[in-house]
Amino acid sequence: MSIHQKIIITGPPSSGKTTVLQALQNEGYECLDEIARKVIKDQQQIGSKLVPWDDVVGFSQLVYQDFLKQKELIFEGETVFSDRGILDIKAYLLLANQGHAMNLGNACDGMCYSSKVFLLPVWEEIYSQDEQRKESVDEAIKLYNLLEKVYEEAGFKVVLVPKVSVSERVEFILKEVKQ
Repeated sequence: MSIHQKIIITGPPSSGKTTVLQALQNEGYECLDEIARKVIKDQQQIGSKLVPWDDVVGFSQLVYQDFLKQKELIFEGETVFSDRGILDIKAYLLLANQGHAMNLGNACDGMCYSSKVFLLPVWEEIYSQDEQRKESVDEAIKLYNLLEKVYEEAGFKVVLVPKVSVSERVEFILKEVKQ
């Protein structure tokens, strides 16, 4: 594996991404927080309409800019896990029927992403909505399929993470990373 390779862990809302990333961080791995949730919180705090349910394109542009800033970060470890990747923007735009609104053609260039992307499935038993996560279960299922599609179309190997305990998910991911 190359130095400072970012490994994307993605999936729809309430698929357990954040919990898995917290467990990886507890194991000593560097993990990047989800940009979209941070942008939503920031925009809500200032009363902005640049949130996905009001202006998905404007919101996506803010998220994209933060991904570009993340590209410049320096990491200590060889393996860095990222809560979502830049192509998640494309999947969300497609979900909102705005796939044409932003050209993300070579968006992954220079992002140092691993060729493997870990996709967590919709998990209805843990599904919940909150102030930043407003998608329905049906939208989450559509998003799951779009995430798989956009990453595969971009040439990534999508690795489906099973619905098992957090420790088993972490073990599964770490085993796949080493292959």
